[in-house]
Amino acid sequence: EETVATLEQDCEAGDMKACNQLGGRYFNGIGVEVDMARAAELFTTGCDGALWNSCRNLGMMHATGSGFEKDMARSAEYYLRACDLDDAFSCGRVGEIYFTGDGVAEDKPRAIELFGKGCDGGSGMACVALGTRYYNGDGVGQDTARAIDLFELGCEAGEAVSCRNVGVFNARGEGIAKNVPRAALYYGKACD
Repeated sequence: EETVATLEQDCEAGDMKACNQLGGRYFNGIGVEVDMARAAELFTTGCDGALWNSCRNLGMMHATGSGFEKDMARSAEYYLRACDLDDAFSCGRVGEIYFTGDGVAEDKPRAIELFGKGCDGGSGMACVALGTRYYNGDGVGQDTARAIDLFELGCEAGEAVSCRNVGVFNARGEGIAKNVPRAALYYGKACD
């Protein structure tokens, strides 16, 4: 494991991954005292250097008020930057912010697009979000079959809620033929 001094040197030499790792050390107090301002500075360096992890970290810090006053507009800005750098998880997070209008203007079409990008990128959470919107017809036309497909993708990505949802649809025969053994399989995946 690299030392703080080595990470400092590597970061100063332009290694964005070292900046992000060092930011994580300051954020969590690993080998150094917790220093949220320094963590944010290092994550900003990484994000400005096109490292999605650092942009995501800044999004999380602003969303939770860690080191900053909680600011969902700034959170959305950083999650969007991470999403633009192909971080599927951040696409789902910023989609949720736009869908609910938390700190930004509500924009359901943009949120749906971001959920889709996140789901396509492998974020089970984004698949659940998009599947839920299709099931409820919220921001998109109601489409149970599409919702089930999205929940299956979410399950494949390891999202337990998605697995449970697919189990429920199979157990009830809602939107698909009733299939209790298949329901049991998905319920088992939800518990794993």
